[in-house]
Amino acid sequence: MKTVVLNQRNLKALTEKVESLRKRAELLGLMLPAIRVTRQWDETDKKGRVWSLAEVEIEAPLVKLDGWRFAAKVEPLVGTENGSENLVKRCGGYDGDLPESLRTTDTRCDHCKTVRPRSAVYALAHDDGRWIQVGRDCLRDFLGHPDAERLAEWLAMFEQTTDPAKWRDPDDEDDWGRDELSGGKFTVALDIWLAYVAAAIEKYGWLSSKKAQEFDRTPTYTKALDGMFPPPHAEDLKLTPTDQNKADAGAAVEWATLLGGDDGRGLNDYEWNLRVLAGAGGIGWRNLALAASLLQAWRRATGRIPDPEGRRASEWQGIVGQRAEWTLTVKTVADYDTDFGLMHLTVAEDTDGNTFVWRSGGRLGDVGETVRVKATVKAHDRWGDAARKQTVITRAKVLETIDTALVEENGNA
Repeated sequence: MKTVVLNQRNLKALTEKVESLRKRAELLGLMLPAIRVTRQWDETDKKGRVWSLAEVEIEAPLVKLDGWRFAAKVEPLVGTENGSENLVKRCGGYDGDLPESLRTTDTRCDHCKTVRPRSAVYALAHDDGRWIQVGRDCLRDFLGHPDAERLAEWLAMFEQTTDPAKWRDPDDEDDWGRDELSGGKFTVALDIWLAYVAAAIEKYGWLSSKKAQEFDRTPTYTKALDGMFPPPHAEDLKLTPTDQNKADAGAAVEWATLLGGDDGRGLNDYEWNLRVLAGAGGIGWRNLALAASLLQAWRRATGRIPDPEGRRASEWQGIVGQRAEWTLTVKTVADYDTDFGLMHLTVAEDTDGNTFVWRSGGRLGDVGETVRVKATVKAHDRWGDAARKQTVITRAKVLETIDTALVEENGNA
């Protein structure tokens, strides 16, 4: 299940994209993807403009052949002595844990037993717990399915369709489409690109791809690209990075390179991908938006901009695997359907502003309620571009619902 928030004027375009995927799914014999609008509302931005937004849920079929499921597409970027550092992109319909070994695996194909340079390999998980990585050309032979490669392409297309940041064919080449750069692969040094992103933020402010999609506006990374290579007869869009922009870009790259220490253990997928991009040096077309967010993540992490919601910094609480008690106020509750029935994603905070997350069929309470909870710490995680720390809990038990005023007076016990 994927949730997308977008401007209501784009509902038709998204529906047409999903309908195209439905036709492909029907040809491949897959369960057809479903789309439904869950809510619509108006939102006023800081300039007083009203935007009509919609939230839609898109459900993808689970693709499984002989017990094997497509789990991730692994794209190597940085060659190392023991293999590669890779971008790991989860396949649509797979919500299980991904092994950290995918982050540093080489581009071998476990089916044909060859190791050679490949632009990507697919990681597949079996119902019995086995994992295997297979090159694109070997998918058909390994799975014994004539449409194995098309299935992989379909999954990649589903991911792109439901990604608010970029609706485009994920399998196109990294060729830059403008006339003056056509005919060769587009790559740019990361620090140079981030200098232009810094200049664009300075001139226009920051607008992520996701938010730009919601409000039908141009994201900052696109303005940075226009500033680097102005379209014909649009020299007014040209950007000239300052020395400070260049210094910020260099500092951001260094910060991302050091994420997770020597081996990157403990990073979530987003942080890992930032680390890999920082080590790659040069980036291509398809990773420009992700790379642009690196600069914004650095700005937030180093206190150069406040939390986007004005919240205090969140710190991890408790010890993973151990139970403890907290007084929490429910901030949001999101419902979603699974094979096991209706589930709830609850986000709550203690009085110090630390964020807690619980995914379960149960509820901690309604939004705004304050409860005393006993739970086990499942994981210390991070969320979003700001890499906000959050404590993931499980086996939560509500001990009591308490008076909010009393909590504010006495603090979190």
